[in-house]
Amino acid sequence: MKKLIPALLFTTSIPLLVMAEPPVAHNSSAPMPCGMSGPGTHMQSAMRMGPHAAGIQHMTPEQHAKMQEIMQEQHKKRQDITKKYLDKLSDSEKKAMRDELNQTREETSKAIRAILTPEQQKTFDENKKRRDERMKEWQEFQDWKANKAKN
Repeated sequence: MKKLIPALLFTTSIPLLVMAEPPVAHNSSAPMPCGMSGPGTHMQSAMRMGPHAAGIQHMTPEQHAKMQEIMQEQHKKRQDITKKYLDKLSDSEKKAMRDELNQTREETSKAIRAILTPEQQKTFDENKKRRDERMKEWQEFQDWKANKAKN
């Protein structure tokens, strides 16, 4: 249960991981547009938005790797801070927060889906289904692990 709250915050703190757009191949020696981690792969939306907010249009692979490292470190720090304050909440407050986060996530998902083409919606729905299945499996594992630790 204590692991669920940070997991929920993590999933809601970053925009949806999948933005339905076709992969783009890049020459490995040329600077990559921000948000791409290699030929045909997608980065998290937060990584894609970071450099553009700072006015950076293209980065070298080395710059991109360093920025990814910094972003991961920042994410870890934010998780630790969030956990510190969540541990102080009562169970009813945690449930209320979780419900509100779930509602916000669903609203965001609906808004994004509404601007996509039918083909993109299909991909979006498939990816959402896979994410939901992985989250369910993760929660089952966490429950199993907690029960095992009690025994």
